[in-house]
Amino acid sequence: MCNNTPFTQVDPDEADAYYNRGNARFELGDIQGAFEDYSHSIGIKLNNADAYYNRGNARFELGDIQGAFEDYSHSIDIRPSDADAYVNRGNARFELGDIQGAFEDYSQSICLKYSDAPFYYNSDAHFMLDDEQKDIEDGS
Repeated sequence: MCNNTPFTQVDPDEADAYYNRGNARFELGDIQGAFEDYSHSIGIKLNNADAYYNRGNARFELGDIQGAFEDYSHSIDIRPSDADAYVNRGNARFELGDIQGAFEDYSQSICLKYSDAPFYYNSDAHFMLDDEQKDIEDGS
């Protein structure tokens, strides 16, 4: 499969190569292949927040919501300022029935990055927690 010319040869132990191939596979719809590449990248470079985040996305697509939650949590541990990771972990918590945890993650995302998406998700969490006034304030 590999062309051994100097410009196309890839070190098979290069974490970024697996990560980037995972991104390409994800975009092509090969979610299982993307998951495997992200996992290989993490095996080489344990503190790769992006690989954990994207592996979480792959797991979510594959229906492994608990695994997605764990990957988003690892990503947040490595890079606690990533607002998008909090939104995605909140989505996983929401799917797992942890509405209070989802609310907390959405709230943290709002603190880190003001955008419509966290407010929308936070509104759903308020609604599920029977906090109608906060639901209205967050924009449902």
